[in-house]
Amino acid sequence: MSAREAQNVAEPSAKLVIDAMAKKDMAALSKYIHPTKGVRFSPYSGVNLKTDRVLKATEVANATQDKKTYTWGEFDGSGEPINLTFAKYYQQFVYNYDYQKLSKQRGFNRSIGTGNSINNIKTAYPNGVAVEYYVPGQNPDYGGMDWGSLTLVFEQHTDNNWYLVGVIHGQWTS
Repeated sequence: MSAREAQNVAEPSAKLVIDAMAKKDMAALSKYIHPTKGVRFSPYSGVNLKTDRVLKATEVANATQDKKTYTWGEFDGSGEPINLTFAKYYQQFVYNYDYQKLSKQRGFNRSIGTGNSINNIKTAYPNGVAVEYYVPGQNPDYGGMDWGSLTLVFEQHTDNNWYLVGVIHGQWTS
């Protein structure tokens, strides 16, 4: 699917999802999550189908009240497990920038932010349409390496609507 086709398909849903994320309105966000697949949270652009955490819509709706610590994957570099509550994971690996306001570029089925992590979004979601919200580096002392991205992946369901199946955090990794 071309970038233009991806934009036409996914942009309306992406706008609703990013709005709910900006407001930290998990009840609203849960309405856009795929009814049978749920949504996979990936801390880096290398989606891990085995270890990345998948939540159903009902789990997302109440996630900010959940005080339990979960494993969300592994930290890049150290390989140590990412053990955080949903609220802490959301702060560090989902909405670490105000992507709704600061995103200067959006990529439709193409990646803008690249580091040394292997981006396998197209392989992990062969039927998906990806929307990347990219925020360029903010601190001149870091030479642009403090960029961030939030990629939302949508798949079509049997009702012909497009639902969120992936939330992928991107950042420079070394």
